[in-house]
Amino acid sequence: MPVLFRALRVAGASCLVILSAPLARAADLRWADFVAPATTSSGATVNPIALSEKPGDARLESLSVTDGLLQVTGRLGDASGSRWLTLGMDVAADAAVHPVDASAARHLRIRLAAAVPQVLRIRLKGPDRRILAAGCYPVMMQRVTTVPLDYMIPLNAFSAEGYCGEQGATVAQTLAALTYVEVTVNEPSPRPHVLRVGRIELVETGAPADGQGGADPAQPSASTPARHRAAKAPEPPKKAASPKPAAAPAPGHHVVCERNRLGLMMCY
Repeated sequence: MPVLFRALRVAGASCLVILSAPLARAADLRWADFVAPATTSSGATVNPIALSEKPGDARLESLSVTDGLLQVTGRLGDASGSRWLTLGMDVAADAAVHPVDASAARHLRIRLAAAVPQVLRIRLKGPDRRILAAGCYPVMMQRVTTVPLDYMIPLNAFSAEGYCGEQGATVAQTLAALTYVEVTVNEPSPRPHVLRVGRIELVETGAPADGQGGADPAQPSASTPARHRAAKAPEPPKKAASPKPAAAPAPGHHVVCERNRLGLMMCY
């Protein structure tokens, strides 16, 4: 039986505790719904990321939530000569950062947008500190627009970067103990970067995303929060009621992927 690695934070912010309890397991997982000021409905804190090889080339300016969309604003520049830089966020499934067994999932459904059309980098993270430090958990690139869309991304589009070699974690290894989902931008720009991230889910089937025959995202999701999946009770007959105001659903989008010059999957 797998052990549970608990309470690991990125960049050495906490310690690793090993418990002999099984990991949570569920086919469809609602990973994150964002609420103000910058947390999730399960109580997980959003971790902002602003890193660069040389000090000063990456700067976070603000982190906020409006209408269920987390907005990360900041700047990436290369004035100090950084060869790599990154701006964005990552988030766990709950406040205790419990690893989740998401190995039954086949797609990541994630709502994304940006101030201008651009490429965002999505990474799945596990609890191994050495792999985290090396940047060798699986990643893919997603091209997004200014309109929030629910992107249905096949999980087999994720892979470790080529330089990782044998140290790179496979997507199967990572999903067996998933701790964080990360979204970043990694290119310098003279203008501020603005990333928007909405509901994140891991789903077992390739059913249409919201807006393509799937459930209205303004309604309760068919998936349940990670680690709290319960049997569904029979529903009593519903009485007619006045509809409640709700945010408009985000259009759905099944992606098409191809490998880019870095050997990573670029999805559109």
